Amino acid sequence: MARVVRSRVHEGQPVLTVETLGGRVEELAADHVIAATGHRVDIAAPDFLGHGLRARLATSRGTPKLGAGCASPLPGLSFTGMPGGSSYGPAMRFVCGTGVASPRTAGHLAAAYG
Repeated sequence: MARVVRSRVHEGQPVLTVETLGGRVEELAADHVIAATGHRVDIAAPDFLGHGLRARLATSRGTPKLGAGCASPLPGLSFTGMPGGSSYGPAMRFVCGTGVASPRTAGHLAAAYG
């Protein structure tokens, strides 16, 4: 499924009209619908980084490739949170990841910049 086009209730049952990845429109009837939205990191999206800077970042599936201390290959640019998940693991996507990201990033910056 590519996207939900419409939802409705028919005879007490939820019915979703969906568009498939192939572009077909289908109706799916179910007993229950659970909406689970995901978030995909695309480091090319945020305008505040600037096109020139974004073009110089090494990425994998939209996320920056990070080294020690959550650092990108560009001096002075580090990423934590969702963008760090591919390099440091899924815990980085949540608040509990700050316990890992903060000391690593601070240590790296202190070593690099004093």
